[in-house]
Amino acid sequence: MPQPETIVITRTYNRSGFLNRAAESLTAQTYREFGWVIVNDGGDPAPVDAVAASLPSWLACEVLHLSENAGMEAAGNRGMETGLARSAYYVALHDDDDRWAPDFLAEMVRRFAEDPDVSGVVCGWQEVRELASGDGWMTESETAPFDPGPLTLSRFAVRNRFPPIAFMFRRSAWETAGGFREDMPVLGDWDFNLRLLARGDFAKVNRVLAYQHVRVAAEGAASNSVVASHELHKAMRARLINRYIRQDLESGKTGLGQLLAQADILDDGLARTSLKARMRRLFGKSGHS
Repeated sequence: MPQPETIVITRTYNRSGFLNRAAESLTAQTYREFGWVIVNDGGDPAPVDAVAASLPSWLACEVLHLSENAGMEAAGNRGMETGLARSAYYVALHDDDDRWAPDFLAEMVRRFAEDPDVSGVVCGWQEVRELASGDGWMTESETAPFDPGPLTLSRFAVRNRFPPIAFMFRRSAWETAGGFREDMPVLGDWDFNLRLLARGDFAKVNRVLAYQHVRVAAEGAASNSVVASHELHKAMRARLINRYIRQDLESGKTGLGQLLAQADILDDGLARTSLKARMRRLFGKSGHS
């Protein structure tokens, strides 16, 4: 089987039910010139192998079993080092609990062809809130479509603008940026996007092609890091900003550190303004009860 130019990497850890849903998302794609790399991040190998064995013959799949849990970013880097991924032009991360519309890959690859200079392509997405239902999950609600807005480095310095499920990037851009940062248990996608944008632009597909599934009340393996690790997100945000500020100070040059520092001050000011507005609505102009 020839090496596919597009690779999808899924990082999973003891979530075979979600992994089966991811398999359904991928096998429904209208664009079939891709391969799937499944990185089992230290979990039970048998359910992962069973999912891989159930795939149609047209889908090239490589399974990598890690002996222990390495974390999302390290698992992503190991996936990029597999035989299938080494020769890929385009890469997408499909988390095991999320979904794509059937024409996600077709539309994203087409957008790359239209603008061969961009480092990545972003599409619109929706957030799907789920509740436990028997042995699976049922949809509680769906948000209105999200649009990342202008894809400028200054806006990304304030906060990340899209989830990994709504993004595809060039392997060459990943290499130039230095891969995923393995010392970040959360916010690794934000850090990666900042480093990509510091070297090249993103393009956009103005359609909802991705669905990020969120389980607010879930615990354990079924939980989302963005929900279950809220305090960790805040701590890692501070560390990320400090890291780039120190790099600027050590190099004596203006870089991501200054941009992040200015954005952090702006974001704090906007948060304070928003809080004051809420207080005025609750208690009147004086802000006192």
